[in-house]
Amino acid sequence: MRQEWGRLVALLLAQFRRLDLVEDALGDAVEAASRTWPADGTPDNPGGPFDLNWHRKDGDYLDLNTRIWFFTDYYSISPGMISQTPGKGAKYVVAFTDSTDTPLSGSSSYKLDLPPNIPAALFWSVTLYEAENASGLANGKPFPSLGSRDKPEQNADGSTTLYIGPKAPAGKEANWLATAPGRGFFAILRLYGPKEPAIDKSWKPGDTEKMK
Repeated sequence: MRQEWGRLVALLLAQFRRLDLVEDALGDAVEAASRTWPADGTPDNPGGPFDLNWHRKDGDYLDLNTRIWFFTDYYSISPGMISQTPGKGAKYVVAFTDSTDTPLSGSSSYKLDLPPNIPAALFWSVTLYEAENASGLANGKPFPSLGSRDKPEQNADGSTTLYIGPKAPAGKEANWLATAPGRGFFAILRLYGPKEPAIDKSWKPGDTEKMK
């Protein structure tokens, strides 16, 4: 474990070139890993210390290291990605563990309850990613995602239950996201055109619960 942490610190230091940023990144990762749905992927101040051209507001310089990192992971940035206006942009919610704080595994089966009135003016989706490299999960399907445009079945109270695992429960194929046995993964719930309950965080998804 110590060797793995050492390699991680070395990798982050090579990327950020500043120890204080490495410490911040590790702190955020530890905090996130301790929660099932780590708050949401959009902080209260999404732009942080940058403008949309990756100039630091506090130092008035172009932060190339962070710009390159963001391009590698997310490809591009737009005003919509940091919008806090209802109906504009997107909100991300990320899960790395199940309801018992155990890392998500492709060999296990889970269910995810989304309360009624999912606050997305445009559409919503849940996408699975490889824990190893954050690429889309190679699960043998065209896309490792499921969302409102797929028209999953709703429960009588208007909520939606998704099933995540290597095999679909009987009769639940329309609400199933396939995993790859033996591979770790994480999940991102995206709300496009987030409504006010998404922005003020009064609406939250249920925990990712392991099924027996």
